[in-house]
Amino acid sequence: MAKVRKTKSRINPYTVRFWTAGVQHEKSFPTKAIADRFAETADSGVRDSANETFREYAERWMTQTSATRALTTQERHEALLRIYLYPALGNLPLSAITREQCKDLLHGDTLTPANARNAQTLLSTIMNEAVRDKRITESPAKDIRVEYSAKRAELVPVTFEQLCIIEQSLQP
Repeated sequence: MAKVRKTKSRINPYTVRFWTAGVQHEKSFPTKAIADRFAETADSGVRDSANETFREYAERWMTQTSATRALTTQERHEALLRIYLYPALGNLPLSAITREQCKDLLHGDTLTPANARNAQTLLSTIMNEAVRDKRITESPAKDIRVEYSAKRAELVPVTFEQLCIIEQSLQP
């Protein structure tokens, strides 16, 4: 909450103290009316960014960066957000998301190894951008490792006898 204080300065005797992204700032003004107006806008700006949910921030990020991504990448990101990230984190304020919640999501049973890896990359990217935008001080998704093995199931070819059995079962 922004506070207006009277100081001993003759040029700008009214100072407003306010917080943005966890950092305190001060700005001085010549009249109390101007300082009060600034305090109101500073309060509304802080309140908006403090209550901004992961879903709101991610949707704005997707809109801002859509021109730099291929259509297939855009579709994959939208699907990951809609199916995995929004149900787990979507309604939480950015500042309330914890590292533990991110780890539970990425290491949980709902994601395949490939989707977990893609979700981790997308979540880290969005949270790192929130840090750069000064919405949060540190990314809760930073350095979460998701193991991914590209090893696929062994493919066993069908024998001629098995093929004959399949063929017989398909005939009327």
